[in-house]
Amino acid sequence: MAGDETARQRLEQLSRNADPLNRQMIEYRLKHPLPSRSSLSQSSLAIVEKVRSYTDQEHYYGLLNHRPHQRGLATRFLFILHVTVFLVEVFYGDSTNPQTLDTLGALNLRALEGEWWRIISASLLHAGVWHLTFNMLGLYLFGPYVEYWLGGARFLLLYLFGAAGSMLFCLGDMYLFDSDRSLVGASG
Repeated sequence: MAGDETARQRLEQLSRNADPLNRQMIEYRLKHPLPSRSSLSQSSLAIVEKVRSYTDQEHYYGLLNHRPHQRGLATRFLFILHVTVFLVEVFYGDSTNPQTLDTLGALNLRALEGEWWRIISASLLHAGVWHLTFNMLGLYLFGPYVEYWLGGARFLLLYLFGAAGSMLFCLGDMYLFDSDRSLVGASG
């Protein structure tokens, strides 16, 4: 039972630097050790394996010991960028005014006439407070998790290419169906 002895040594080591409450719990565990695996029945072993499987899955998917909202610098950056652009919209007129949105870079067929910057700028604009609110709610809820798994740089690249891709798709739709509408929003 090398594992039991290793655990005992580790607990004794932790006990030396532990606060009084933790030291008391460690001493209790040392005096009352858990039963070894060999003393468990087959059904108990199956339960232990099931719990281990669930714990491994929770750890893998980042649900234990992880708070993605404490990280997420790229998510915060995107959040601040979208809100700042929205404040610029309000400053230049009204965020629901088509003229203001067009001036600031709403996506329309002029993107095919050389104004390619509209493909990205349109994804930063929002037509009204509720439009911005719901897009930012999605970013707040899902962004930190995606950023956690991809890393900040890859998350920003995914966001950029996702925004550009959705706008290019919409631009193709506008071209094919000869539409004179304008489009804004992070959701494409």
